[in-house]
Amino acid sequence: MDKHLEKPVNEYNREEIAGFTTQSIIGIGKFYSTRLKRKARVETISDLAKLDHKMADQIGISQKLLEKWTLSASIIYRYATSTEVPISSHRVCIAGLGAVGKSSLIKTLQAQKTTPVNFPTMGATIEHLDFIGLRIAIWDLGGQPSFHRLYLDDPKQFLSKTMLLIFVLDTQREERAIEAAQYLNSLLIKFKYLKEKPKVYLVLHKFDPILDKNELNKSIEVILNEITPILTKYNYTFRTLRTSIFNVEELVKLFSRVFADVSPLSNILSDSLAFYSEAHGFSASFLLTERCFIAAEWTTQLAADQRDNYFLEIMEAIRKEVYESDKKHEKLVILSEIGGTFIIIDRLEFDSIKLFLCSISTEFKTKEGPVTAKFIEEIRPWIINFFSIIT
Repeated sequence: MDKHLEKPVNEYNREEIAGFTTQSIIGIGKFYSTRLKRKARVETISDLAKLDHKMADQIGISQKLLEKWTLSASIIYRYATSTEVPISSHRVCIAGLGAVGKSSLIKTLQAQKTTPVNFPTMGATIEHLDFIGLRIAIWDLGGQPSFHRLYLDDPKQFLSKTMLLIFVLDTQREERAIEAAQYLNSLLIKFKYLKEKPKVYLVLHKFDPILDKNELNKSIEVILNEITPILTKYNYTFRTLRTSIFNVEELVKLFSRVFADVSPLSNILSDSLAFYSEAHGFSASFLLTERCFIAAEWTTQLAADQRDNYFLEIMEAIRKEVYESDKKHEKLVILSEIGGTFIIIDRLEFDSIKLFLCSISTEFKTKEGPVTAKFIEEIRPWIINFFSIIT
């Protein structure tokens, strides 16, 4: 965004941002803004967002440049006109029967290592996770039957403003499926009473690596046969996750997708990452938090197993950098086990936010210098500006 605005961009209302002139986007300037106005009747970011970039020749602007500007405008316009609220402004509820592993799951995500919790949650406790500069409040609803009445009798206190319901099921206890379905049904009735409809994830927990997967999958089928009709009855779509605290990497990867699914910022960053990654010839790219949550990614050219293997290599490198190394590096370079490619990890820090921009490339340097140098120069302002707007 243009540094010559009358006040910092985060002090404007969302609606005002859509009406900024095209000159507010870095690089357009007075000359091109005049040309856009005369040739295409485009004056504001809102107008530019709706412009077909195939009109480049007609306007007299290069195709690549117009693509970049229309992308910028469309992302800004989408934010400005969105009614989505940052995940930090709403609560995430994690619920389920007693002893299904809810608290262990949260503690493992917080500690980034397997952290069993061997005592029941008494009532409701509030835990926090940091995700790309946003502090997510997770309401851990104790699963003992004596506490269910507490939440159900006072839903405004315990369930209001829930944007995400994570319902945890024990894959090793299929005999509890009917009881779990009854509890979920009671929760959904209360959400209907509150006139709220959170997104729902069913976490099929204790899907432990050492156990027979065929047996666990049979148990899951029994559980879902009881749970699915309840969600269907209230017109909920849902997603399922198979999780275990003994597979931390998979847990972090899966919950990255959960939080990204309800975070407008992740979608915006992913669009920006896609544009600049393709423009600079990378095979893939990730933007990770210090806790290795995936804030954004562009991995459309990779097979699923390649994508996951790259993520594991990156996660291991960042963990060593954050927790084991005394010296912090601005850049890490790893010769990947996948196809002889390079993983280049650039550290980005501003205010209290620490991120790792991870690029996959067949080369580390060109005659002009490191392959990520220009990439970092171009994408860094995007990341900073969108953080300032949304957080």
